[in-house]
Parts: sequence; C-alpha cells; structure tokens
Amino acid sequence: MSAAVLQPRHRVTQATVRLSGRQPVRVQPVRLSRGVEPHDHDFFELFVVVSGKGGHHTARGCRPLLEGSATLIAPDETHAIETVDGLVGFNLYFLTEWLLDDIGGLPGMEWIFRYIFLRSHFPAAAAAIPELALSGRGFAGVQRELEELAAETEKTAPSRGFLKACLAKVLVWLSRSEVVAGLPLTPERTEVWQVVEAMEARLAAGESPDAAALAAGLGVSRDHLARIFRRETGRSPMAYFQQRRIQIAARRLLETRQSATDIAHELGFADSAHFSHAFHRRLGLSPRDYRKRFGGTGFGAVEHCRRRERGTDVIGS
Repeated sequence: MSAAVLQPRHRVTQATVRLSGRQPVRVQPVRLSRGVEPHDHDFFELFVVVSGKGGHHTARGCRPLLEGSATLIAPDETHAIETVDGLVGFNLYFLTEWLLDDIGGLPGMEWIFRYIFLRSHFPAAAAAIPELALSGRGFAGVQRELEELAAETEKTAPSRGFLKACLAKVLVWLSRSEVVAGLPLTPERTEVWQVVEAMEARLAAGESPDAAALAAGLGVSRDHLARIFRRETGRSPMAYFQQRRIQIAARRLLETRQSATDIAHELGFADSAHFSHAFHRRLGLSPRDYRKRFGGTGFGAVEHCRRRERGTDVIGS
C-alpha cells in the first residue's frame, strides 16, 4: 500500500462510537485476523497492541505493530493496518473537551496532554502521529487501566471521575514510553502558552481578549506577538480565541440547561444575535438547532458536526 495514495475508504463517526457527556470514553477489545482498510475518525483514537503483529500505514509510510505498540491517531488522520498475524489489542476513543476541560496546567503536564490540546486547536503545529513502544511496568499499567475503562464503560451510569483518572494514567504511561516515530512538534515558546492561559482566564470571566494588553504584559508589541503565535501554531490569537469560545459554548449547550442568551452573555458575546451568527458560521447550525440535534448524544457532537462523514461507519483501529 502506497503512503502517497492513502485515502480513507470509511470513517469512524460519532454515530458508531456514541461518545457523550455520560460516556466520554469508549474502550473496545480488538482481535484482527485480517487487515483494516484506510479510514479516519471523528475523534482521537488510541490503539494498543497486546499481542500479535501487523503493519501500520500512515501518510509517513508503514511501521511494524508489535506487542506493546501504541499509536495515537488524531481526528481526520488516515491510517490502515495490514499483514496481520493474530493481532490483539484495544481501541480507545475519548472526548478532547472532556479530558482537557481545564487547560490551565498544560505547560507543566506530560507532553502527550499538550499534544492532544495542540493537535485539536492548532493542527499545523503538531501534525505527526505519535507511535510509541510500551514495555515493562508501563505496558502492564496501560493494559490494566484499559481493562478498568472497558469494564466501567459497560455500566449504565459510569463514574466520569473514575474514567478520567484511568485515562489520565494511560496517557502518563504513554508519555513515559519510547517514541519510535512521529515525535510531535509542539510550540514550547513561553509566549504561546501565556497567551492561551490569558485567553482562558478571559473566557472564564466572560471578557473579550485585549491583544494590546496581552502583548504589553509580555513586553512585546501586538504585531510581534501575533507573528510569534501564528508562526508557532498556524493561527492568529483571535482565531484561537473564537474557536475556543465556540467550543465552550457548544459544551454548555449540551451539558446544561442554560439558554443561548445566558451562554452568550457569560462568554462575552455582544448579544445573542452575535453569538448565534458566530456559532452558525463555525458549526453550521444555530445554537438551538445544535442542542436539539445533539443534546441526547453529549458534547462529542462538536467534532461530529463540523466534519463531513464519508462512507460506512465501521469501528476500526
């Protein structure tokens, strides 16, 4: 299979995975007797190999899948599995908004948490698919937590605190494992994280960002800060702020009974009409229609809404 022509033949979507505020994580045991055709996803997918072997195809080429192999695939990235020989493992899907609902401590956290955040908001800054090799205590720890997650998600009302604790431990173990390919490119400039944290504080206070004040606080000009941010992330500071604000608004529409007017006011929109226009421009639905369409499925609908589904829904690695 040529990496140059790796095109998705189906997509793993929200309709199949069914992530929600009640079920923000899904873990599925996988047993493969044959390959999996090229596909992509609405969500992040973690694939961990427990035993057996195969070949993992991405846009970079093909790498072996062996016992302890772990791969984190971001939304919209295409991959495939071939030359399978008794491959056994786990698929894990999760909601990024739920995992990283509080991003204040990201700069000091393990690289994989920063990668997930950056890949969600700034795809150009972290485009590589991390491929990892687990061994020893790390391999055993990841298997144990995945089994706990699989059991908990089978419950009618799983504990979201328990789910988040297990997933966090999985990600910490992965951060400590060997990176065999796709070391993520993440902006480590202090200014980028300071802007992200300052904007998060503004959002929490229901205020709009003040680019001039942000730049002055960092001792640089407004234009210089904008250039740094765009070079490191591929987006302007204001484009990031608007994306983050709509993401938070969408989550509130699905997790709370707040009116669109109240959400608009709390997040600093000029009025409900401004909020509705901005929301529709980014997600293709009005706030009311969005809540009506996805309110029963949880806030994972953010990704589902903004991406075009292609082909058949098949859960694959």
